[in-house]
Amino acid sequence: MIDHGFQSAQIITVNNPQPWLVDAIYDPATGAGYWFGDLDSFSPYGMVAKVTKQRAMGFTAGSLTEQGTVMPGTMTRQQVYNFQPAPDPTLADAPAYTTMTETWDSMDVPPAVTQYNVQQKTSPRRLEVIQPDGTHHIQLSYNPPSNQQWENGLVFQDEIRDAAGTLLQQTTVTWEPGTFGGYGPRRTLVELTDERQQVTATGFSYGPSYR
Repeated sequence: MIDHGFQSAQIITVNNPQPWLVDAIYDPATGAGYWFGDLDSFSPYGMVAKVTKQRAMGFTAGSLTEQGTVMPGTMTRQQVYNFQPAPDPTLADAPAYTTMTETWDSMDVPPAVTQYNVQQKTSPRRLEVIQPDGTHHIQLSYNPPSNQQWENGLVFQDEIRDAAGTLLQQTTVTWEPGTFGGYGPRRTLVELTDERQQVTATGFSYGPSYR
């Protein structure tokens, strides 16, 4: 059941507070698949909050024309996203997660946690993913004043840094508008910087455009 909460100023319309949800994805050839039938498999807002890959799952159906029922098996791998576990009346936008925690069957080490930092309203936009080993993957993309500008959303810098912040690789892209008023933007220069600060560049040129 959708059990949302937002700031009172937000106008929220829920077409169906009890929508159909996926219980499982089952492969009869292997008996394996994905299970979404736990109480915490979905957030109160309807997002998938836990993905569990399983083996030795079961299935029963009275006939080939019935949907049937999938039974859970043994967990092989599980990914949990830290969406709000309960309605949050302070939210002013769609819920988002900041971590993804992975566990495996018979693992003898702590869970692997990947962190996400998304800044969509800054200029430029910034997406940072911190892997469990501390490696940082950072992307910068254009955020012009108008959503209609041709460069909106294009990634112009992509870099990887180690846990200490040392640059391992950086890719910088220069873009130009495409034909017909900017549609189909295209790269004109791609520069790759390695961990030794050595730069290699590739330029692109295009034929006549029709505007």
